[in-house]
Amino acid sequence: MLASGLLGPLYAVFVERIDDSVLAVSFSWAAFLFSTTFFLLIVAKYADLVEEKKYLVMIGYLLQAIVWLCFPQINSLTQLIVLQIILGGAEALGAPTFQAMIADHLDDGNKIKELSVWKIVLNAATAVAAVVGGLIVATWGFNVLFYSMAGLALISFAGLLINLKENNEKDN
Repeated sequence: MLASGLLGPLYAVFVERIDDSVLAVSFSWAAFLFSTTFFLLIVAKYADLVEEKKYLVMIGYLLQAIVWLCFPQINSLTQLIVLQIILGGAEALGAPTFQAMIADHLDDGNKIKELSVWKIVLNAATAVAAVVGGLIVATWGFNVLFYSMAGLALISFAGLLINLKENNEKDN
């Protein structure tokens, strides 16, 4: 989430470098949202059948990292839209699954409080990420931003992988 926040307010500036049409920003963002919606329909139907939910989140992080590593090579609106569609799939796999994992760990009687604290942390991290993203782009450019985002996604992937291995060792 921190990684996505790095780009958030800068997305339109990035797209403008590829295609200086306002519609390019609209179409590429719509592609992300439509693909997320489409993939959410599939995730909603089948994800609960997956025994280890962390795998879905891990695949989402891995797809995000791959897409963000591809962003510096984009030179057409078509390429951007294809990557946004893949990113929508990653979002559909990761976001509801992660939220379900959070819900599984909420204490009865404190659910709203705990979700509020989570949202406070999320908003604060996203706000910091927006500023950090701007500083990165202003200092080193968009390529460093995208590599940073991919790195954060890979760190998240690795963290879940380590957690899964530790849990499997405890079970054995």
